[in-house]
Amino acid sequence: MASEYAKVSISLPSPLVERIKHKVGSRGLSRYVAEALEHEERRQALRDWLAEQDDQYGPVPPEVMQEVRRQWLGASSAAS
Repeated sequence: MASEYAKVSISLPSPLVERIKHKVGSRGLSRYVAEALEHEERRQALRDWLAEQDDQYGPVPPEVMQEVRRQWLGASSAAS
């Protein structure tokens, strides 16, 4: 995480805030939110990269995806 911090004000659903505070304590809320935002930022970067790959090379053929799922998740998941 960056060594510099900026104070921000955001509005979140109260039940969500209370659940998170219950897990991490009120002093851990900022860290939890920062980690969640970093995680989402990495996920978005991956989605963007995958979209670029599809644009450049075309989508992965369905039969290849089925084989990957079969190998990765097992034969019972290949039908999904």
